[in-house]
Amino acid sequence: FHGSQSEILKKSNWSPAFDGYNRNTSQQHQGFPIAALKRNIPNGFADLPFVAKVLDRFPQKNYRGMPFPEEELPLFCYAGGSLLIRDNLRNQPLPKPYGFVVKNERGDSIYVSCLSFLEPLTKRREMQLDKISFIRRDVSLPHRRHCKNKLDQIHHQTANLFHLVAFDDVVSFETKTICLVGRYPYWTEFRRFLAHLQLLSQNSSDIPLERHISHLLFSVPIPKPGGQAILVPLSTMNDPMALVMPPLKDLPLVDLSFNRLFAALDVPTVVTIVLGFLALEKKVILMSRRQSLVLDCCELLKSLLFPFDLCAPYVPHLTQAFMSCLDFPGAIFVGIYDDEQENGLARIVRANIPEDSIIVELDSGEIHCDGNRYETLKAAYQIIPTEPRSSLIKEVEALCKDAGIIPGQEALDVGLESAIDSMVPSTAEPPNNGVNPHDPLDDRAIRDCFLRFFCSILGGYERFLLVPDADYLISGNDWFDCSKFLSTVSPERTPFVHSLVETQIFQSFIQRRTESSDVRCQLFDECLAEYHASVVPYGRLGVESGSQAGDRSDDEFNGSTYHLLVDQCATEPDLLLDDDDCSYWARSDANEKWFIHDDDAATQASSGCAESAANSSYDAETPFAVNSSGDLVTIPSTSQLPFNARFTYMIDGNPSFPTKFDREFFLPKEPEHLATESYVVPPPILTRSEFEREESVRLCNMCVSKRGPQKQHRCLWQLAKFMGSQFLGAWLMCIPNQLMQPGLTVENKSKIVLRALGALRTLRSHRRIVADEAAYRALIVSCGRCGTDRRTELMKLYGLMRADNIFPNAVTLGQYTRAIAEGFSKRNLDDNDLRNNIGMNFTMSPQSTGLYNQFD
Repeated sequence: FHGSQSEILKKSNWSPAFDGYNRNTSQQHQGFPIAALKRNIPNGFADLPFVAKVLDRFPQKNYRGMPFPEEELPLFCYAGGSLLIRDNLRNQPLPKPYGFVVKNERGDSIYVSCLSFLEPLTKRREMQLDKISFIRRDVSLPHRRHCKNKLDQIHHQTANLFHLVAFDDVVSFETKTICLVGRYPYWTEFRRFLAHLQLLSQNSSDIPLERHISHLLFSVPIPKPGGQAILVPLSTMNDPMALVMPPLKDLPLVDLSFNRLFAALDVPTVVTIVLGFLALEKKVILMSRRQSLVLDCCELLKSLLFPFDLCAPYVPHLTQAFMSCLDFPGAIFVGIYDDEQENGLARIVRANIPEDSIIVELDSGEIHCDGNRYETLKAAYQIIPTEPRSSLIKEVEALCKDAGIIPGQEALDVGLESAIDSMVPSTAEPPNNGVNPHDPLDDRAIRDCFLRFFCSILGGYERFLLVPDADYLISGNDWFDCSKFLSTVSPERTPFVHSLVETQIFQSFIQRRTESSDVRCQLFDECLAEYHASVVPYGRLGVESGSQAGDRSDDEFNGSTYHLLVDQCATEPDLLLDDDDCSYWARSDANEKWFIHDDDAATQASSGCAESAANSSYDAETPFAVNSSGDLVTIPSTSQLPFNARFTYMIDGNPSFPTKFDREFFLPKEPEHLATESYVVPPPILTRSEFEREESVRLCNMCVSKRGPQKQHRCLWQLAKFMGSQFLGAWLMCIPNQLMQPGLTVENKSKIVLRALGALRTLRSHRRIVADEAAYRALIVSCGRCGTDRRTELMKLYGLMRADNIFPNAVTLGQYTRAIAEGFSKRNLDDNDLRNNIGMNFTMSPQSTGLYNQFD
């Protein structure tokens, strides 16, 4: 764990060889040689950093797509090296959780959760230090005295044969760190799991640590987006580890609470950082003496940018080895842990603030910058449109007030040790001093506030998207007409919107909106339409502005009565049980992770007795059960363990986390191959989305309605035409899968596509049956899969779709861009094959020719 330290001695500054020089400052000494010297000053072992390395790992193999960051771990976990600490045993601090993010070779994010804790120096470590003292005894008097005392103890046999120490004894501590590397940002749950492992190492348990680790990595399934929660009971804690994945069409996963962010910063500061700096791609540096606070605030601030993704270099735990990124000419977003060292990175950056950057002090809530602080903050705050900015600040402050939080004035350590908090007995109740308990902070409502801000300033942006042409000459930077869009924006909002549309995050959003079939872009578009079309205001302040609020005061407000914009457009999670409980992600208090009932013993029990407490659906061979809430409960297997065995981890008689794992206790064993790809659900291309189904239901109700003006002007065949449109769409959505049949030639694929195009043209022209967007999307996908260049047909389809007053959503437009690109890639075929691959020159039967001529 520690390497040998060569810099045991340090030198003093140069000084004259005799003491009288400083007192005799007369002219007689000028011009004479003066002897100068440096003195050796011994460094203690606790004054110098030691080299750190990885002691052990599981799994030991490096799987493709998930490399083990062995070189990066010491650089981030021990940025300044591993330091020894001398203190009383009773003063041993609590474990410190933190984390960082690294990238693999493909640019995917790898999330590393860490837990650092102190343990007394072992006998083996002390022997290593004694060897270093023995080497330095000839150049350092303290080391010589230490070696002499050690030899006297050995000679008189007075050396301590046991390493047990009392609480008041001064001992040397070394820092150990356990890390969990994953593909998903379950920061809170992974910290709790690491704390669970550390607590097990300090006590005896019925299941070894190795079994818990292998169970999590190889047995616990990845949660399905929008599906049931995965619960892992932890014997050292009251609540289980809960892994939940939000639906694909919903806000991205954030496994942190906004309590810590608003405990450190007030609401105007948060709004200024997110909208005035991050959204406009400025350099932002967060600093704190609390290591986990830096990462939490970085992740929470980044999540408020939805629907945009941060494109700037993002390093939530910056170390000196990577400080060169501060000199990047563009935007950066980094976090720095202030270790309070004289030569630490935080002190270096504060002394030389990078150009055009701000430093946010999370401990004090202050902001520093390299130039005029007042002018910099004033410009960043005032560029945000006044009306939506004021509404945003008022609503977030109201949400904090409902939760009993005073932004920027709360204790920063509250909620830090969630693992320690969860060990309080479940029967314990907080004292009630006559103060009404507050509801927890509605984290989903906080994110919905910022989503509504972007909806208010980007209304109608989709009308200015530019689709690729047949020659594919439009690049990704030209897929949005900024000048025409800015001409529609009000003058008060123009400065902010003009700066926003020129950023890389906006261009990246437009590119995802145009070519990647991103469902979250579709979610934003639907939220945008709902925001500008709804007469009912959303959010916490929307209820007070309505008539039902009346003269009700804030103290009488019930937080469950307001509605969120994202809930109206997001996909509902899967409801596995027919009960009255609403699904987890549909509730606004989602981050509370309320998964269990008070009497649900299957998830509250410890890992040793959870098997007997689970319900009848439990299978002994596969340790999985379903609790009364429909969540999947899984516990480590006890197979191949000694009967009634207890496992204790000790070194030199003291409880200690093991430095080497026992491979025999790992179950399941390491597989030869591991699917390390992140769980990605493809967008629903060949099915109608929830919004499209709701639109179909609305049209159907209009066709059969016997009230309203539509009854007087309705065609007698309106219902029949609507049903024909639905049947046509259902048939067309089967065409892409028909083209994927094995053994189907290009000629047959082209015949199928042309038959579908002719049917669309015939029904549209002669029967007045208009296809919906799902039908057009199916035809676009079919043109891309037929194996020939169908750019001409694609452009005609797009024109017909726009003529039917259908503007493609993100999924449809992404498939159109992909089909155009696939057709463009087939443009350079040989002349002999060109005739059979360009749509207009394809040789077909007379029946197919008639259908195609009608389409043309």
